[in-house]
Amino acid sequence: MKELGNKVRERTRRRTKSGLDINNKKFKKYTTEYMEKKKTNVNLTLTGKMLKDISVKAKKNAVEIKAKDKKAKYHQYMGAGKSKVIRTWFGIGKDFERILKVLIGREFRRINKKKVK
Repeated sequence: MKELGNKVRERTRRRTKSGLDINNKKFKKYTTEYMEKKKTNVNLTLTGKMLKDISVKAKKNAVEIKAKDKKAKYHQYMGAGKSKVIRTWFGIGKDFERILKVLIGREFRRINKKKVK
């Protein structure tokens, strides 16, 4: 299960760094003021800490993926900056949901094979 969680974490990091939300749509633009400071496209990586601090914890038949950095909730739910812009970056979009279903099916078949032996 940890392997699945790691794949979700890595995909989240790659997608976010490339400036796309969970549905592979471009993030809303930064304000002009912030763009002068950041000097790059919207990718939520001013320091990189938020994406680095995504944890993966395997459980018996599940995996827990958490964004531990406190700024994560602002971008995701409360809105970041003075304009309170929400950029939905953490989660699984429809396209990746389909891929995960296949990967989860494979993982459960692998687990069940071990139990049968």
